Amino acid sequence: MASAKVYLVESALKRPFITAQGRRERTVNATISIKLRGGAVGYGEASTSIAQKHLTPGALHKALRTMTLRARGRDARDWRALVEESWARHGALSPAVAAFESAILSALAAESGTNLAGWLGGARRWLETDLTLSASNDPETTQAAAAEAAADGF
Repeated sequence: MASAKVYLVESALKRPFITAQGRRERTVNATISIKLRGGAVGYGEASTSIAQKHLTPGALHKALRTMTLRARGRDARDWRALVEESWARHGALSPAVAAFESAILSALAAESGTNLAGWLGGARRWLETDLTLSASNDPETTQAAAAEAAADGF
């Protein structure tokens, strides 16, 4: 790894995210970009959480900075060891470790002339995922959110 950048990004949510623990209209996530010696760059992003209070922007940022400092100068092709070390040290901050792993792997994919999907096999052109609807006391609000999600392909 030649260099890395870790920064916080604030974004407005499409709809407010509401749980019993609070309401969020914006999110602040920790992002990481890793540059390999040959110039290839990979990216990862760690999301904060309403439910898991320890997953704060500051904690995720600090963990990513620590991971990048420990990895600087090391061979990214030994990504398994880098990731295992990160899990051992920062496992309680799983979004940060996952972002670090994504950044390393996407940089390695770029270095080999493909993207992360292609590097992982690239058999599908679509990705199956899910969506969590916010808690709402208003059935019409929930129905509108569900209809919008369905229209978006969920």
